[in-house]
Amino acid sequence: VGESLPEADAYYIGGGYPEVYMDDISENGDFLDGLRQASEEEKLIYGECGGLMTLCRSIRNGERERRMSGIVPSDAELTSDRQGLAYVEAECTPSNFLFKGRIRAHEFHYSRLRPLPPGPYAYKVLRGTGIDGFSDGVVVNRTVGTYMHQHALANKNWGASMVREAGRN
Repeated sequence: VGESLPEADAYYIGGGYPEVYMDDISENGDFLDGLRQASEEEKLIYGECGGLMTLCRSIRNGERERRMSGIVPSDAELTSDRQGLAYVEAECTPSNFLFKGRIRAHEFHYSRLRPLPPGPYAYKVLRGTGIDGFSDGVVVNRTVGTYMHQHALANKNWGASMVREAGRN
């Protein structure tokens, strides 16, 4: 029940505060199931911070827990202490099919993933926190979920890389 995921070659799930809307997101089964199906069909999905949380099995906020898309085999748990607030520098790993080289970004999150996803990961964190203090950008099929918010001017190939990879469907 809810609004379906529109048909597309790629999906960008931006940052934000999904914990504020976790009831509404959880009730939109058509959207969440469509997102999971798109990942299983190897469509490109890129989720940043709040987008990463939406890609998880659930979001937990104290005693409240709501289902999410289940693409990432982890639960996003809200914490009272800051997990990441920094300018980030990361090195792209061989598992990163979107970008190469070093990435500069920003992270700001009060959540952590439990259990930690097994990987592979798209980024080795050189400065910042990421998912586990060392890695960020969990890769599942052609889905990348990361705590990093990239800035288009810091990674001039961001848009071109997304369009190129989306065209591979």
